[in-house]
Amino acid sequence: MPRRPRPRITPDDLARLRLPGDPRLSPDGRFLVYVEASFDLRRNRAVHALHLVDVERGTDREWTRGGPSDTAPCWTPDSRAVVFASDRGGSTNLWRIGLRDRAPEQLTKLDGKASTPKVSPDGRMVAFLHAPRRRFQAAGSEPPAGPQVRHLVKLDFKQDGRGFRDGSWTHLWVLDLATRRTRQITSGEFDDGQHDWAPDSRRLAFVSNRIPRADVLMMNSDIFVVPARGGRIRQLTRFRGPKQSPAWSPDGRRIAFVGHARFPETVENLHVWVVSAGGGRSQDLMPRADLMCDDCILSDVRELSEGAAPQPVWSRDGRRIFFVVTQNGESNVWEVPAAGGAPRQRSFGHHEIAGLSQSADGRRWAFGRLTATSPGEVFVAEALAGRGPKPAPAPGPRGAEDLVPGARVRQLTRVQASFASRRPLVSPEEMRIATRDGHEIHGWVLRGGRGRRPAVLAIHGGPHAAYGWSYFHEFQVLAARGYHVFYTNLRGSVGYGREFMRALVGRWGSVDYDDLMRVTDAIEALPIVHRERIVVAGGSYGGYLASWAVAHTRRFRGAIAMRGVYDLVSMHGTSDVGSDLVHEFEAQEPWESIDRWWRVSPLAHVARIRTPILLMHSEDDLRCPISQAEEMFVALRVLGRDVELVRFLGESHGLSRSGRPHNRIERLRRILDWLARKM
Repeated sequence: MPRRPRPRITPDDLARLRLPGDPRLSPDGRFLVYVEASFDLRRNRAVHALHLVDVERGTDREWTRGGPSDTAPCWTPDSRAVVFASDRGGSTNLWRIGLRDRAPEQLTKLDGKASTPKVSPDGRMVAFLHAPRRRFQAAGSEPPAGPQVRHLVKLDFKQDGRGFRDGSWTHLWVLDLATRRTRQITSGEFDDGQHDWAPDSRRLAFVSNRIPRADVLMMNSDIFVVPARGGRIRQLTRFRGPKQSPAWSPDGRRIAFVGHARFPETVENLHVWVVSAGGGRSQDLMPRADLMCDDCILSDVRELSEGAAPQPVWSRDGRRIFFVVTQNGESNVWEVPAAGGAPRQRSFGHHEIAGLSQSADGRRWAFGRLTATSPGEVFVAEALAGRGPKPAPAPGPRGAEDLVPGARVRQLTRVQASFASRRPLVSPEEMRIATRDGHEIHGWVLRGGRGRRPAVLAIHGGPHAAYGWSYFHEFQVLAARGYHVFYTNLRGSVGYGREFMRALVGRWGSVDYDDLMRVTDAIEALPIVHRERIVVAGGSYGGYLASWAVAHTRRFRGAIAMRGVYDLVSMHGTSDVGSDLVHEFEAQEPWESIDRWWRVSPLAHVARIRTPILLMHSEDDLRCPISQAEEMFVALRVLGRDVELVRFLGESHGLSRSGRPHNRIERLRRILDWLARKM
């Protein structure tokens, strides 16, 4: 009998996904803990449970139940227990579970939110971040009784996804495991974070922005060191620019971090740096490398970690530093000599490496790996820190043995096997499209089936981010419904060199539009595409360019503009990071060049739009405020155009990645419904 076809993937399949992340090897290398995210539709939330893997046996068991959200696991130095953050019991506090324990034990009882615990190397203390309960008030929440007033003196009074600040800050705390006493060791009107223990367990490095007018110069940050028992805080880095993810060297003499020194520019490659733990001049270890040392690959099944590149990892002998690079739609592991020199690639493949940890002896490594047809699995590699890699494997499909040449690689989890067996997933086909001025646009297509079909052309946000070889549930759903899905990295995207990334600075609505039209030319020429039935779609900056496109051409059947920016002048003063847009305009503020800001706003050209357009926006979006969509909707409605606005209540800018499950599913349903009516 012929085999029955598997049912196609649907928006509701989002709730069936299991997403492993944050893999952490025990110091002895025998066990691995990871966080599995899933969705509880009854409570309309994502839940997170810890899983324990025996590395040698390959057994994988649920270690904590996924009713509450258990996150940020950190091993004790003896490899016998894990400390983690959990919201069980209301407030998020620290808990501990041992290898033989059936239930976790609560370690702190603080009001508010404790996060990112890290156990000291001597096993006596846990450093963590703590934010008071009412540090932020949700944008749409009910205010308390009495006078309703906010007195603002700084720009950082709100943050997308969190709401409005109430005057309190996130600081570094330390828990004494023997006495269970907690101590706050940093203070002030600053947010502190991204901490790391010194090998002697006496000091902590952390990141903060403590310069004058830090709320205006928001993209600056520095590396600081503070005694574990509190005391004088020392600033180590002295140059202006972002610094992220500090990591102590094994001998405690140096600290590696990720950053750049081209401040106040923000559109720059991040490199790996080191600074002496005693202070002094910071050193860029790779000044000539045209590499972005960060994971910038976009996916709708993984939350972005804003402001924190993956932490560099030192080799056990302190001679090399490992880090993640985004390049050509992939993120892979690279290394650089700790004294400086030429970086070299250590892992290879069409994938996104998300998470990297090592055993205490440096002989065993673990990492998460996402591909275009897998929302993620956990792998382990033996001897990644060996003397040098074998030659890179030839381009093309790779097995696990080719992911890290010179190392033995094993897949530890099989989380996606059951889902892939029930739902057909489409593998992407790579595209390279030449621009008119000699550049090359890299992209992919997910075919919606055989023969000529309508197409969706997707534009990513950022704009300085990238599509890549990572899983995108939305694209799989569109392909399953019969649409060819094209997604490309236009100029401004990350991973193709500094010149390509900076080509958009001061040129919004020009080179990006030209690239989009060149991609459209290539799509229309394909025999598999109905050239009269192409919809352009994008979110955030992608919403900007989708609306800009239909204001300048009638080639598209329709446009879907999601959480977009349409009026750059008003965006400057209403977004939580709007003032930083000045760096996209070569440091010219809107009151210095109002015509320039307005001229490149889609709203300035709204009268030209004749194409049906679907606007989708979240009501609590503080990154691209809901007023952006309202301005565009009102203008198009007054003009008598075909426009619809879908507003999601209680959601932020990150709806498609981190919103409530029911709203994320409903968003996909609304897109499919609109496409069915307009295509």
